[in-house]
Order: sequence, then structure tokens, then C-alpha cells
Amino acid sequence: MKKIKFASLFFIILASIFYIGCGDDSTGPAATNGWHPNLTFAPNQQFKYSNDSLLAGGSGSIRKRNSSTSIIQAQTTYQGELCYPVTGITYDTVTQQTTPEPPYWFRYDQASGKFYQYGIRQLINITQPGSWDLVGDFDAIRGSSYFIGDINFTAVVPGLGNVTFTGPLNGVIADSTTITTTGTPPQTIPCYKISMTATISGTGGITASIVLDYYLGYAAPTGIVELKLNPFSFFIGGTPVLPQPGFDRKLYTHTP
Repeated sequence: MKKIKFASLFFIILASIFYIGCGDDSTGPAATNGWHPNLTFAPNQQFKYSNDSLLAGGSGSIRKRNSSTSIIQAQTTYQGELCYPVTGITYDTVTQQTTPEPPYWFRYDQASGKFYQYGIRQLINITQPGSWDLVGDFDAIRGSSYFIGDINFTAVVPGLGNVTFTGPLNGVIADSTTITTTGTPPQTIPCYKISMTATISGTGGITASIVLDYYLGYAAPTGIVELKLNPFSFFIGGTPVLPQPGFDRKLYTHTP
């Protein structure tokens, strides 16, 4: 059976919505009481990222030839909420050409401890209507699951035709962790790891668990420091049949 073409959709969406790799990540203790961090976002903060393809089955990674740069813009109102727009470009190291990328928007309500990004569920289904989706619920006990939204999309599966997948998208926040940047010299960046898991099932007995790890820096810098779609497999009757690659966009350097 040929690989489902659905995986390519992830690469398109990740590249177009997030312009934000993999070093040694360390994790802190989990399951402490929920509390609301003080996240201060700075307009004109620049993030440069490397981009890696993660091979299906977790067998390694390939560094892409393009790098991405994002800039946090001044606060504005979008879809009824005061938020920060982020604009960016992609630079091709071979052709030496730059390509502008569409903006994305995020906001943080410290009183409720909730971090939102507009259209996060469109990472799973690009045709799903955009909305202010919860990403991180810092009011929840660290290590506990919280509901983000429902996933509903249709993909063409070889041999089965159009298959409608549905299921919940849930999140979990670990306590403070760090990532190591991919630039030289490497830097250790403190952040929160937010794991978003879509547990989906479709007609024909197809299931999958898709995990997107969202690393939110909280010091220097404050913002998205890594976004990683982990390789996954589609299952039929409990047997993995459609292994899919992943993608890792990780901080290379930042200014300031």
C-alpha cells in the first residue's frame, strides 16, 4: 500500500503557519500544581530557525536547505482579540532567495493562564475554520491533560478512497525544560514543552496518534523556540501500515 499523501499536508502547513531541529532536550519534574508564568513578549524580537525532516519510524533526520526567520510585531486586534502578529521569511541557502510567509497570531491571558494561537487546529486540517485555539493551559496541573478542540478532516487513502478522520486534540504542559539551539555556539534556552496529541480514527478501522510538540520560551527569548511534528504511523486493525515522517523547526539564533 502506498503512503498516504496526507503527511505532505503537515509540511505545507508547518512551513506556512509557523516560522519559528533536534539538540539534547532535558525535562524537569512533572505534575506540579498549575501556575501562571509571566510571559513578556517583545515586539521586534527576531527568531531564526533551522528546519529538519524527521524520517519515518524515527530513523534519523535530514537538515533542510532553507532557514526561517520570524519577527514579533506590535500588538494589534485580530478576530476580536488583542494579540501579537508574527511575520517571517524563508531563506533558501542554495538559490539565496527569500520568500515571505503568511503571518500567524498569538495571545496570552496571564489572569487565566491560557496561551492561544489562532488556527492551531488547522495544523491538522487546513480546511477547518480558523478560531482562537487554546495551546497552553497553565492553570492545569503540570503533566495533566486538557482539551483543545475537535479534529475533523477528510484525506484520500490508497485503496479506501476518501476517509473522514475525527477525534480530540488534547494538550499537556510539562514543567520547565530547555532546548539547545542549532547555531554556533549553541545556547541553552529555557522553555515550556506543550505536547498536543490528536487521537483520530477513520472509516475502515484506521487510527493514528499525532503528536505536535510546541516549545514556548519564557526568558530570553520569549516566544516559540521549537515546533516538532513527531513521526507517526497510521494503524489498521492495530497494525502499523502507513509510517509518516515528521518535521522539526528549531531555534538557530535570536536577536536580541
